[in-house]
Amino acid sequence: MAETRRVMETIKQKHGKVVEVNVFPAMPASLAIRFGMDYMSKTDNPLIIYDEQPERGFTKAIVLGGENG
Repeated sequence: MAETRRVMETIKQKHGKVVEVNVFPAMPASLAIRFGMDYMSKTDNPLIIYDEQPERGFTKAIVLGGENG
């Protein structure tokens, strides 16, 4: 997931560490797991991950990093 690291570093360089990154995953579960394994909560920006719910649309599923650790 070299691309994940590159994107996270670019976001941090352009916007600082305090900007939250909204993630709307459109990937297989195995890739989502790998994405989570590559996330470094102490150095990466906080992530807000959304899940699509039938009839409700996208809803906040989990927050990684930031005040939540």
